[in-house]
Amino acid sequence: MRKVSGIIILIILISTSLRAQWIIQSPLPTDSYLNTVQFLNKNTGYAGGTGGKIIKTTNGGINWFYLNTNINPNGGMLSVIFSLSFINTDIGYAVTPNKIIKTTNAGNNWTTLDSGHFMNLKFVQFTDLNVGYAGGGHNVIKSTNSGNNWFLQDSSQYYYIFSGYFLNASTGFFSGNELLGGMILKTTNGGLKWELFYTGTQIANAIFFVNESVGYVAGSAGNNARTTNGGINWIQNYSIGSQINYLKFNNDSAGIAVGDNMIATTTNSGLNWIKHYPGYGYKLSYGSFSDLSNGYFVGLNGLIIKTTNFGLNFSVTSSGTIKNLYSIHFINSKTGFSAGDYGAILKTTNSGLNWFSLNLISAANVFQSIYFTDSLNGLVCDWDGYIWKTTNGGTNWQSQFLGMGLFDIDFVNNNTGYICGSGCILKTTNKGINWIGQDPGIAVEFRSIFFLDENTGYSGGKYGNLIKTTNGGVNWISLNSGSTQIIFSIYFVNQITGYLLTCNSILKTTNAGNSWFENLTGIVDCLEGGIEFSDENTGYAVGGQQANYSLVYKTTNGGINWNQQTCDVKRQLYSLSIINSDTVFAAGWNGSILRTINGGGNVWININNSEIPSSFSLGQNYPNPFNPVTNIQFQVPPCHSCGGRGYPPGHPLVVIKVYDLLGKEVKTLVNEYKQPGTYQVSFNAEGLSTGIYFYRMTAGDFSETKKLVLIK
Repeated sequence: MRKVSGIIILIILISTSLRAQWIIQSPLPTDSYLNTVQFLNKNTGYAGGTGGKIIKTTNGGINWFYLNTNINPNGGMLSVIFSLSFINTDIGYAVTPNKIIKTTNAGNNWTTLDSGHFMNLKFVQFTDLNVGYAGGGHNVIKSTNSGNNWFLQDSSQYYYIFSGYFLNASTGFFSGNELLGGMILKTTNGGLKWELFYTGTQIANAIFFVNESVGYVAGSAGNNARTTNGGINWIQNYSIGSQINYLKFNNDSAGIAVGDNMIATTTNSGLNWIKHYPGYGYKLSYGSFSDLSNGYFVGLNGLIIKTTNFGLNFSVTSSGTIKNLYSIHFINSKTGFSAGDYGAILKTTNSGLNWFSLNLISAANVFQSIYFTDSLNGLVCDWDGYIWKTTNGGTNWQSQFLGMGLFDIDFVNNNTGYICGSGCILKTTNKGINWIGQDPGIAVEFRSIFFLDENTGYSGGKYGNLIKTTNGGVNWISLNSGSTQIIFSIYFVNQITGYLLTCNSILKTTNAGNSWFENLTGIVDCLEGGIEFSDENTGYAVGGQQANYSLVYKTTNGGINWNQQTCDVKRQLYSLSIINSDTVFAAGWNGSILRTINGGGNVWININNSEIPSSFSLGQNYPNPFNPVTNIQFQVPPCHSCGGRGYPPGHPLVVIKVYDLLGKEVKTLVNEYKQPGTYQVSFNAEGLSTGIYFYRMTAGDFSETKKLVLIK
């Protein structure tokens, strides 16, 4: 299918890290599944989730930036931040299933505490500077010395803890489930004794107490209950209908609940709930209020929702979408579109720095492909047989029902284009106003289509079926692809050389499709994505497996070698769009959009924070002359007037580019906000000719250029 960092604070003096050069552009501020959030006041808040990620805002959620937790992002469930607890603006705690971490400087540094090797932790709360509780799975643990040591307070193989709530150092509750259903654990003496009470609900995911007597629990299927005697007895309330993950009450009457695809409010102690729907797939995990009115809810794939009136109204402050994106297409380096599940269409006009939704089409549509011939004229198609057309850049759309499942779009010019689908090939010669069916010769599901010009094109689909036309689709002939797998994507770099992407291999032809040989084999994980080339040598292929991992492969020698690239986003990539050999966009699972501006290559960077530079500087590359790799060192001082989107003041935008003798840009080495320190970046000149080149560093008002010599 042809579809078209925040703060790094190191606690060691010198470290070397491999920085992946695929940067997430959507969703923002993070793609992490956020499980917890805490706002200390209207401005300062923290949120944590998968991959050991904690993000922070100091301006009420307008901007967020990453904090370095020192948690391995590839640790699976053991890397998930489940709970946060800040005692004041400086001191805070966070838990993963197997560790508790602590900061004493507002999140700038985190250290791992000795939690006694207890597993499955889901909740932490400190009631004062010294006393804290944590729980999860079958255990309740406590610290009385600011988290330095933890000891077991209660344990049972029969219950499982999900959440907790403490009124003070003496009185607190944990909630979860036991063999007989939802339950709570209660202490009134600092954990010396814990009592178990059944709530009458199913799993109790959320708990909140207004005071020592009045409290609420809620959980799976929207079941919720109220107690007026400290949790001994519970009265069942009307089911909200969706799983509840967070509860908050301002008093005994006014409360709010959030969970799967829903925010609900009550004004009569939970007897009745008014449900609000922020959007399909908006699974919310937790919430936090800075006062009686202003609150934030977080959830799936970095979703952040804000309310200023205790849930009566709300707005999504995170950007992008959490819906799967199956296609991405750029018409130039600035303007691009992406489309996917449930009517999702996104657009950018600034190279992907911001993506905004074009919410114009029914949420029932699952878009398989999007293609724009220019900034105004574009089309999307879905597998229900609809094609939608816009003539004003996506502001308005008109639909046509063509009656067959549609999968891929390709245009050879502004007027002539093709669509493939379930047993069909369709052609237009008037910008998509009318479509004429063609006879593909075989009745299979075609997943991808590619045309070199108005005459020559290919389409592939299930069971390795591949067809070709040399007369604009008047006739199609079958080719032997050599594969029995679905052909997800096709790309030709010229009239004779082309590539096919299947689940476990990339195939190549050098004779216009008459024969194919496996170009990349042994892929255990499925490449159900896209393949595209910027020229005859440089190409990319993407894939992965849904919410588990992404795959990116690159070749710089026409497919002789394919190198797998690292990617921080653990999401399947379905589609890519190439601007040039260095700049590539990819889109996929749960709304993920990635971009690289340096060919996706990894850059080794040495960071020395033992001495903070007093000024910008650019060092001479070494070795020089070189072949083909050289190193360039540069220094970044503090810059308190600097800072960008997602980055606090002090982090200037540093750009280092390489140019040839004519002044033509040949490579971007660095283009990101950097904290103060000394850095080293490598430059690989593979593919460039022998000669003199120049590299220039710009940062704020600083600019310096130096010469380097490549000898092959």
